[in-house]
Amino acid sequence: MRRVLFLALLLFSLPSARATVSFDVAVDRLDDVNGIPVSSGSLVLIVADTDGDGLGQAVSGEVTLRSLLDGESGDDLIVYRSDLSSLGIAGAYGASTGGLDLEGAGAGQWSEGDALYLVWFPDLSLASQTLPAGAAYGARAVGLTPGDGGNEALVYIAPANSGAFGSTTIPFSATNLRADQFSTNPVSAPSVTSPTAVSITEAGATLGGQVISGNGGAISARGVVYSTVAANSDPVIGSPGATVLSTGGDLGVFSLTASGLGSGITYAYKAFATNSGGTGYSAAAVFTTDATLSLLSGLGSVAREMHPGDLHRFRFTLDSARFVDLATTGVGLRARLFGPSGQLIAEQNVEGTVSFANLQLPAGTYTLELFRDPGTGPASPYTLAVDASEVVQARPDGAVGASLTNLTGNNVYLPALQQLTLTSPDSRTVTGYVTATNRGNIDDRIVVQGTPGDTYFSVVYYNEAGANITAQITAGTYQTLLMAPGAPATWVRAAVTPTRRAVQLRRNRTFFIDLESLSTPAAIDQVSIQVNTR
Repeated sequence: MRRVLFLALLLFSLPSARATVSFDVAVDRLDDVNGIPVSSGSLVLIVADTDGDGLGQAVSGEVTLRSLLDGESGDDLIVYRSDLSSLGIAGAYGASTGGLDLEGAGAGQWSEGDALYLVWFPDLSLASQTLPAGAAYGARAVGLTPGDGGNEALVYIAPANSGAFGSTTIPFSATNLRADQFSTNPVSAPSVTSPTAVSITEAGATLGGQVISGNGGAISARGVVYSTVAANSDPVIGSPGATVLSTGGDLGVFSLTASGLGSGITYAYKAFATNSGGTGYSAAAVFTTDATLSLLSGLGSVAREMHPGDLHRFRFTLDSARFVDLATTGVGLRARLFGPSGQLIAEQNVEGTVSFANLQLPAGTYTLELFRDPGTGPASPYTLAVDASEVVQARPDGAVGASLTNLTGNNVYLPALQQLTLTSPDSRTVTGYVTATNRGNIDDRIVVQGTPGDTYFSVVYYNEAGANITAQITAGTYQTLLMAPGAPATWVRAAVTPTRRAVQLRRNRTFFIDLESLSTPAAIDQVSIQVNTR
């Protein structure tokens, strides 16, 4: 707090028809609204309030700073003007008016009890010819004009602490000069920018903005106002269809949660802030809540309009692995498709017709985002079509025969029996062939696993090149090459040799060969070779 002392000595010498007044004013320091001493060249006025309006026109509008006591400054009379340079101390002020003859001075004249003010303008100088509306100032009442015949008025104004200015003691009961500072800068509605919409769901969103300036007034409320675009594309508080979310706060970024929204609906919204000067709004923006796209027999479609800068998010669920085509017509869009774990599956980075074709997707819930680049212009229509009607099918097909030209089991599947019966006389080796064909609609490998030999029967499995693959077949690690749907079959040869003991005991043995899809392990076919002895 700054020590401030006003010593206003009003000496009145009253002849019979005229009044002469002089002022001696001393102030140890004037501060601006930030507590910084007012510069020495700043304008200082002594003003008389001649109509009781509390400074009124003298500081609230465009006023010409004419010569002393000319009465043309309006209802308030500018008695004296100077700057702070006389004492040579930053912010200090001293003035002695000399004798002022007040009677008949222009249109404005004092009367008994008019208030006297000391007014300082940090942003103006003595050379200023006019006092602009909105100029910042500080002001303090220093007393009242005495009645005719009054001798003097002595007024102290200082902070509530002890001290001295020159040889004059500052009283303990004094008041703080800066406490009564104020400004004529007009308060206007706050400046608000950056409307944002995040965390959008089918029924809610987090909406917000940024208050960048209070424009002279304290923020009393800030928030968002929104409406469906169909009801009101330019919502403000109190407008048709508008919903208001409000909170307290000050300058800076803020956000609020909007709930109870409709699925797949486009909303217009604005961020706002309010002060004594009114309510300021950001630019209008739009967002669209998420939607579930239901697929009937794997098919679904939707027709909408999209604003520039908006994003439409759709979720759809596949009950099994399927081939999926996604396509749009109408306004150019960009797109992203995410899998059940949030992984990016497909993306189109350039605005245009979206086409994701022949995507092979496993069962799960997928998220499609369609969006337009920011810009100007109206909402434009588009259609989205989803075709997931074709189920992904892995189908290994096994067949068995004594030769590759005499096979049983082509286009026959488990659990139907597909068996070759061989008879081995006198422990002779017998041979069977097993073929594997990809009857599905995807490229696939087929895993072949066969029964191993035992005490009575030995078995050796060979591939098409004649290599012994028995260990792989019996362990279930043998795979065919990648096979396109309908590609020529590949085969495995099984050579079975009974022991003499098996012949003596008339033993029989059935060897089972499983053919399993590598992409879909649940897709299995099975053939068998039964070996009899005699």
